[in-house]
Amino acid sequence: MWVRLVGKGSGNLIATRQEALAAGDQVCLSEKFPDPKFFKYPVYCTKKVWELIDTAVNNEDWLNDYKGVLWDIYNMSHMLGRPIFAGTGVEFEVIVQGSAIEPNADASQSLYRLWRVHGPMDVDDPSHVITFKFPEEI
Repeated sequence: MWVRLVGKGSGNLIATRQEALAAGDQVCLSEKFPDPKFFKYPVYCTKKVWELIDTAVNNEDWLNDYKGVLWDIYNMSHMLGRPIFAGTGVEFEVIVQGSAIEPNADASQSLYRLWRVHGPMDVDDPSHVITFKFPEEI
C-alpha cells in the first residue's frame, strides 16, 4: 500500500507502509495493544490519530487509558460507520475527551471525524489491514 505523507519537506511524499512505520508516520496498534475481539486483521493508525489518542491519555484532567480510548474508536467505527470509497472503509465520529489537537484545539470540543480504511499491507504484501485516519489524510 502506498501511503501519502503530508508535511514532509516541500510537498507530499509517497512511501510504503514499512517506510511510514520506520519514519513514525504510522503506528501499529495491534502490536502495542493486541485486542482480537474487534478486528481479526492488523490495525494501524496515522501519526495524527496516534497524537489524538496519546494526548487524551496523557491529559491529567481526564482519566483516560489507551485501552479505553481505543475501545471508543473501534466501537464507534463499528456502530456508526458510514461507507466510503465503494465499501473500502467507513467514516464515523467519536468523542475523545481530553484531546486538544486540530481541528479541535480545545479539549472541551471532543468530537472527531475519522475514517477506518481497509486495504493491503503494502505494495508487495496483499494481506488485509485496517488503518485509522483523519479524512484529510487520505
